[in-house]
Amino acid sequence: LIEKLPEDLLKRILDGSKFEENDIKIMTKQILIALSCMHNHDIYHFDIKPENIMMCDKGNQNIKLIDFGLCYTYNEKNTSSDGHLTQMRGTPNAMYLSPGYEYRRNKKIKDRPYPIDDLWSVGIIMCLILSPDSDLLTNFFPRTWDVATFTRKNIKPDGTYTSTTGVTYSKQCIDFIEKIFNTVDSKKEPTETFTKLTADELLQDPWFQEVKGGKRKSRNFRKKQSRNFRRKRNKKTRSKNK
Repeated sequence: LIEKLPEDLLKRILDGSKFEENDIKIMTKQILIALSCMHNHDIYHFDIKPENIMMCDKGNQNIKLIDFGLCYTYNEKNTSSDGHLTQMRGTPNAMYLSPGYEYRRNKKIKDRPYPIDDLWSVGIIMCLILSPDSDLLTNFFPRTWDVATFTRKNIKPDGTYTSTTGVTYSKQCIDFIEKIFNTVDSKKEPTETFTKLTADELLQDPWFQEVKGGKRKSRNFRKKQSRNFRRKRNKKTRSKNK
């Protein structure tokens, strides 16, 4: 049995869907819970992007993370496995790759993966949802180590941000995004600075303290899918028996 899902997050963004802050909060929390589980078992996704986030229903809250084909399982006892990330992983030349991972790969540094290698992608995806016209990413290229200001370029004095879709996002939301990218210290080597943040730490952020919805709708949707599947299956069975 294969679950049929409506579409991926990229299509939603390109179609101009209006994402309220609570929608983004619930989606982000779901991704972080999945990453927390993976990272706690030393498994890293390495290909988190809108195309690999499937929407479970017509709403903008319930999602599934897919495509684990590029996952990497770190094992301290097997130090030769995959050359310790010296081989390319993720979408080539994409902004979703963390600068720390690119640095280690280009320098052929045999080092373990870090949570920020996936969390960086989550921050980029949040920027794309908040700002479909890439307004929040205008200070992102060319990539530099000092990216502490790139989420502040078009932010209002009170710390809020209003997107081209007309939605205003809170200071707490912008602070959360900035927390992901501010793990970089331009005065140090990237290998020294890309080890701080974890999914578990992000889940404790004050931004997540007030989350509305996101569960009941998903359960009801799955129940409805199951009923529809059984109804169609029974109809086919009756047709064959006639």
